[in-house]
Amino acid sequence: MAIRRLIHPATEIILFVILAVILWKNIWFTVLVSMFVLSVLVIFNVTWKKLYRYTVGALWIVFLLIVVSAITTGNVLSAFLTGYRLLLLIVLLSLISLISSPFDITYGISALLKPLKYIGFPTSELAFVLAMSLRFIPLMSEEVERIITAQRARGFDIKNIRHVLSVGYSILVPVFISAVVKAEAMAISLYLRGVDVKKGIPPVKEIRFGIIDILILLIAIALLVVSVYA
Repeated sequence: MAIRRLIHPATEIILFVILAVILWKNIWFTVLVSMFVLSVLVIFNVTWKKLYRYTVGALWIVFLLIVVSAITTGNVLSAFLTGYRLLLLIVLLSLISLISSPFDITYGISALLKPLKYIGFPTSELAFVLAMSLRFIPLMSEEVERIITAQRARGFDIKNIRHVLSVGYSILVPVFISAVVKAEAMAISLYLRGVDVKKGIPPVKEIRFGIIDILILLIAIALLVVSVYA
């Protein structure tokens, strides 16, 4: 979108990372981040259905966290708040992938890690790995949904506590195997296309920092400082 093109990918990453940090500070920062997420969903026209596809795999983890936290602490409200913050964190990470292309994400991470390149740090490889990891989120979410549907067809009952406790064997193991297979297929595809990760993947058009990036970074840093001393 035109709005996103006005912002440097590195600025997006820094902003989302800072928001992911401050949302744990108190309830007011959690509400602030929630409003930001809703605004991004509206501005970039991200449907709830598409967002659900990106996060469905993590919903089970959030659900188990809420249950375990409520049992161990005895505070149901605190457990729900912790689960909501974790879900909000997952949504923030998903939004980066939803509103930015893999090349923009890779370029942004490379720009942030560029100073380390002068000391021999493999910035291009790390940026590419992180970008591909973010792109794997929706693929794994769809895979979890497919496996859950298959397990239900075999008699898996989420209402049965014994079945829920066996989720590690019946869901997580197939997901792990599927992730390895998909990663291997992607590696073969990149090799056949002659992709050289060490040289990096330059954008079609060079993106430079502008006044909007500076303003966004100043606001983000100000929020971080306030959260530290609040």
